[in-house]
Amino acid sequence: MRKVLVLFAAIALLASCENQTADVNKIVFSKRHWLIGDWQAVAFNGIMHNSWSLEDSVLFKAAHYVEGGDTTYSEISVIAVLDSLPVLRVVPINDRPQEYPCVVYEAERMVFESDVRKEPFRIVMQKTGQDTYTQTNFSNDEGIEYENQFLFEKK
Repeated sequence: MRKVLVLFAAIALLASCENQTADVNKIVFSKRHWLIGDWQAVAFNGIMHNSWSLEDSVLFKAAHYVEGGDTTYSEISVIAVLDSLPVLRVVPINDRPQEYPCVVYEAERMVFESDVRKEPFRIVMQKTGQDTYTQTNFSNDEGIEYENQFLFEKK
């Protein structure tokens, strides 16, 4: 049942992104975007798996974290262009949807921030090589800021 709810949430997120009007300065994602592909990163005591694809001009990600042979975390995400800047929407399996507007968009770097979330409050994705990128999550735990950086390699 939970998987069905997540699927409906993903469809709703994608549908809400399709009704945008054309804009000369609008960012348009293409099949050549550096995020597209299957990636993995060593994370904590396990492996994080990300699979990015392009679906109707929206970047779509299915992700899961495996530790000790068990999947302990799963999420789906979309990066869609709203009001001429990307917005990252994350739907974790066991949590409510989260939204991160883009505050910096460059050809090989995107910075997303939330005014509501503390863990993480900022997510930075940066292409670091032909087959690598980093994702750095900045969090705030009762006033103490920290970051976790993950180096993703193309599978």
